[in-house]
Amino acid sequence: MKILTIRNSLRVDRRRSMVLAALVLMTVGLFAAAGTAARMYRAKEARLAQFWFERGEKALASGQAEKAIEDYRNALAYSHSDAYRLRLAQALIAAGRLDEAKAHLLTLLEQEPGNGMVNLELARLAAAEGAVQEAAKYYHNAAFGAWQENPQEARRRVRLEAAKFFLDHNEKSAAESELIALTA
Repeated sequence: MKILTIRNSLRVDRRRSMVLAALVLMTVGLFAAAGTAARMYRAKEARLAQFWFERGEKALASGQAEKAIEDYRNALAYSHSDAYRLRLAQALIAAGRLDEAKAHLLTLLEQEPGNGMVNLELARLAAAEGAVQEAAKYYHNAAFGAWQENPQEARRRVRLEAAKFFLDHNEKSAAESELIALTA
């Protein structure tokens, strides 16, 4: 009788072990499937973001700022890339929607205060509004900011643009300072 009880107990333990092993294998399989699905979803989002961004680039290049705005917004819905937000702001500027553009640029500036391009776009907006002191601050930040491509040339262009702005606003000493810094 004792032997039968031990045998039955071993059978029950063996069944429990097999059920437990099956459950562990199923769990591992489900985690792997979920991970694969998540990677596929992120890849699809990245492709969609790139698709809309490229459409926006084409629309902006052909002078269709309003269409570009839609496309860049769609790109931002799939990817919160700073590059997409910057291009959206530039399209908004091209469409004359300066307040919206400024809001996006200020968001970018909060994330990366030393971004030369963002500061330059804010300087141009301030210049368009006639805000000389604000424009001067952003031009200065752009001149000393970080540039991804050809930073020396970008800083030279910023200083020339700032000098022209100052001359247009009869700020001769500020223009002279920019030109002196440019020659150095």
